[in-house]
Amino acid sequence: GASVRADPKLGSFGCLEQEWCLKSQEPPAWWAFISSNVPFELYGSDRTGLPITYLGLGRMDLAGVVREVGIDRLEQKIVMQNDMFLDLARQRRILAGDESVEKSTSSEIQNFRALHGGIFIIDCDGMARRHLTEIRIFKRVSAALKILHPERQRKTFVVRAPRVFAVIWRLIKPMLDARIISKINILGANDSLKPLIDELGLDNVPSNLGGNVQLANPPTNSLIAQGAFDAFQKSLKKAESSSTAATPASFE
Repeated sequence: GASVRADPKLGSFGCLEQEWCLKSQEPPAWWAFISSNVPFELYGSDRTGLPITYLGLGRMDLAGVVREVGIDRLEQKIVMQNDMFLDLARQRRILAGDESVEKSTSSEIQNFRALHGGIFIIDCDGMARRHLTEIRIFKRVSAALKILHPERQRKTFVVRAPRVFAVIWRLIKPMLDARIISKINILGANDSLKPLIDELGLDNVPSNLGGNVQLANPPTNSLIAQGAFDAFQKSLKKAESSSTAATPASFE
């Protein structure tokens, strides 16, 4: 989890996302379903104290998610998670600035206050020709992020990219802001991950990439079955009923 918590008074999508992540509020079924099926999470912190974003793109079944809950919900989840990062970064910037007043130079404080971009890891392991059918989903999400978060990243590592990624990249690249493209480091399936490890250190790299971090929702090889969301909702209702039945009655 992130080391800094966003201020709930901000009232943003990001604060709501964090409350749902922490289970401070009961999340809706669509959000819980996406969270359990899409390896996309914030974890740990980089050298500036900001959370790192991991996206297991190669093992995602985006077509399955869209079939079950709709593309609007997927887009909402991704935007909310990006908003949560921005809220955490803003809070980190405020705390860093406050803590630095007594022990740092004015230029160092200014650098802290300019802090907002984080490290983004896009893991393409498992990417195959089926992902070419998801281009429209990539484009929809990319368009939203281009408008909302052009400076969301400080650096992005696209890792373990297979040959098919080059086809997808040619189609997606024209939709991205030039500032975003300039910060992307693409490492192929046979390339060393040393640039990523040098940037973050092994203690901040996921275990599936050779590091020491255990992700809460690591990528799997499973595709989402038809009707999975209906089954998921039924399981939630069953669990809720069991919990209610197990709660002893209160007598006064």
